[in-house]
Amino acid sequence: MRFVRARNDERPFEPGRPTLHLGDGRDYDLDATKSMRTRASEWAKARGFPISDGVVLVEDEGMTACIPLVKMVPGTAVVRATAPLPLEVDVTLEPKSWTQRLPLLGADAPLATGDVAFDGKWMVEASDVDLGRRLLDDERRQVLRALPCWARVTYRNGEIEVLLDSADMAGVHLLAGVDVALELASARLLIGGAYR
Repeated sequence: MRFVRARNDERPFEPGRPTLHLGDGRDYDLDATKSMRTRASEWAKARGFPISDGVVLVEDEGMTACIPLVKMVPGTAVVRATAPLPLEVDVTLEPKSWTQRLPLLGADAPLATGDVAFDGKWMVEASDVDLGRRLLDDERRQVLRALPCWARVTYRNGEIEVLLDSADMAGVHLLAGVDVALELASARLLIGGAYR
């Protein structure tokens, strides 16, 4: 992990919210979105991350990950980054569901990284298999394994988006998403720019 954990990183962004109890047994959170964004903003300020136009900016090693507060809703958040030297490949990763583990007749096989444990847990689709494997080297697979919640990761020609999903979204989840985004953004810098 790129960042040392702070005391308030584990604190969920949306505890103790007022709810409206509907007659059909459902509860509706009146202030969940607003309070979550406010708590996330307070967390970012406490961590010393600047906020510009409603976007938390996390810089590390000359790269910046962005967390748009407007995209935060209860249970989900988005982290974005742009690779300084992008790879010309589209890669999508998400944890495998039980249906994706079933072999489908006529379906394209997902990208296999060669890491049996990783391939068993992650569904990977890539427009270029060789570049997809290079992008998902040991170091990046390790960062993906460290995600504390469900995540869908896309890399589109250097534009990275990490969609995080957790019922108890907290700073630790956002930092893990930032780690993934910045690791993917640094890919060409680490594996070399000699191709494409």
